[in-house]
Amino acid sequence: MLGFGENYAVFLPSGAIIFRFLDEHDLNIDKLIKRVENIKPSC
Repeated sequence: MLGFGENYAVFLPSGAIIFRFLDEHDLNIDKLIKRVENIKPSC
């Protein structure tokens, strides 16, 4: 889900939920997802 102002809510298969609120136009959240996957892997 992508909202106004680059706000994200990401639901991962592992059950982890990522909320990111940002005023800048940085659409790359790959590093954030990879770091969460290192803590709570989906597989």
